[in-house]
Parts: sequence; C-alpha cells; structure tokens
Amino acid sequence: MRSPKPLALPAPKAPVIAPHDAPLPTPHSLPQSLIPFFLPPFFLPVSISYPTHHALNKKSMFTQHYKWDSYFVELFDACVDEYDEGNKDFPTWFTDEDQDFLDSIGCSQREFFDFVEDNVTSDGTNPTATTALLITAVRRDYFQVVQNSVPSTTTVPASTLPPKTAELAGFVWLPRIIAKARAKLKGQLDEDTMYGCGGDRAFLAKQNIHPADFLRAVWAAGDDDQKIITYLQSRP
Repeated sequence: MRSPKPLALPAPKAPVIAPHDAPLPTPHSLPQSLIPFFLPPFFLPVSISYPTHHALNKKSMFTQHYKWDSYFVELFDACVDEYDEGNKDFPTWFTDEDQDFLDSIGCSQREFFDFVEDNVTSDGTNPTATTALLITAVRRDYFQVVQNSVPSTTTVPASTLPPKTAELAGFVWLPRIIAKARAKLKGQLDEDTMYGCGGDRAFLAKQNIHPADFLRAVWAAGDDDQKIITYLQSRP
C-alpha cells in the first residue's frame, strides 16, 4: 500500500518590518473607532480653552500663590476698567475666586476699592498698581507669617486715631500714620480709613519714603515709636 503524500503546507511568510522612518499612526491616519486602542491617552486629541479674567475666571489656587502678584495686577486692571465704566458698586467686581484670593492675602474688598479709586482719580499715578501691590505685599507677609493667615477680629475706629495735626519729634502727621500703619499690618483698619490716603502720601513724599517701606519699618519697630523716629531722622 502506498504511503500517503505529506500534507502540503504554505511556506511561512517573512515578517514585514517597517523602516525606521515609517510614520507613527496619528489620529488622522487611523479609523476613529481604533484610536483608543492604538494611541496612548496623552496622544488623543483634546480641546483646550484658556480662561480670561472674567470668563471662567482666572487661575488655580496654585497659580494664585506662585504668581499672586500677577493675579493681583490682573484683578487691579480689571477693577480699574469697572470703575472707568461707571461701576462703583465694588462688591460686584469680585467673583468667588477673587474673594478667595483676597482672603488669602489679607486684603478686604474695600481696601482694594480704595486703591483703585485713588488710581483712577489721579489718572493712574497715585497709587500705581505697583505701589498698591507693594503695600499689599507687606500686609500679606504679616498676615501669613505673624497672624498665621487668621484674620483679626478687632477694628480700629477712625475716631480713635491721633488727629491730623498731632506731631511726634517735630513730624506733623507722624502719630496718625504710625497708628494707621500698625492697624494696616494687622488688618484692623475700619472701612472709612485708608493707609496710603492723600494725607499719608503727602507726608511720605515729603520724607522721601515709599509707603511700603514705611509699613515695613513700622513692622520692624514693633511698639517702639523711637525706632520709627530714628528711621525718619536717618533718612538722607
């Protein structure tokens, strides 16, 4: 009996190796249904939108801390626009995220409004956004370092401040601005009192001292008025 012929099998095909420069699959070269199987998640097409200040408003809390100065200036400019457009109802200027930001730096809505109003009424010069930022930076440092970001529950009424004509060591206005600076550092100024008002600016301009520098000098002096007097007298 004859032996059966062996079963003929097709010869194996050599594997096809793509050249090294073969293009990788892209979302446009694959059927839509296969994209999730061939591409890693980070390669999938996504839609990215970048929020503006008043439309899904602003940055994350991380950005608020890392670039809080940029947030401050952006908010300041937006509020100047609101004031210029005739909107002086300042509580409407701030979103919930803005309020969280102000709370994080120890700044009230009214303090921010006072900066903006004086800026607009002085044609953007007194204070500038930079001056407002520098003053707020001192208050922010005190609030976060000394007060551990816990707001004070005390308010210093305007009626308890030294009169505008009071003097110390021959410096008229000095007792008043010292009291205001201490209250500013602690977040205790009432809504009708502004550190850096026109009278403060006139005094500090005469002494050639920036409002933020004076605020830091008051912080460094603590309760010792003599240190502040020495600071003023030592100025060139």
